[in-house]
Amino acid sequence: MNFKQFLIESAKITYHGTTSKRAEYILKHGFDLKHIGEKSNTKLSGVSVTINKDIATEHAEWAADNLGGEPEILKIDISHLKIMKGSEVEKIWKELGSLDNALKVARKTFDGAELFDLDAEVGLEEFEILIFDPKKVKIIN
Repeated sequence: MNFKQFLIESAKITYHGTTSKRAEYILKHGFDLKHIGEKSNTKLSGVSVTINKDIATEHAEWAADNLGGEPEILKIDISHLKIMKGSEVEKIWKELGSLDNALKVARKTFDGAELFDLDAEVGLEEFEILIFDPKKVKIIN
């Protein structure tokens, strides 16, 4: 295992970039899936987090510029969740022909899925993890 893999496997804290207004709402009420995909224009159902705080900061700045408010980063604890490794997601994606289908499989036994694969060097620009059930997200701000 190389150092990068060690960091990813030992990551228990992730980050979610948003706006100050949305962060306030999230802290009071939890995540609302009606806002999914506003930045990426993809509708992957779940809460998108990253293991890289700099990436979350970029997302927060984009959200503030495009949606108003100030950029804000939420710290999310995922240590209690069962997350499917990106290499497994990638394998199932290739077998079934779509990310959507791979995530349907993952949802059956996992709380979330890595959307990056170190070995295949896929998704490394985001280091994104998708948490399927917003109620399982633990915000630790």
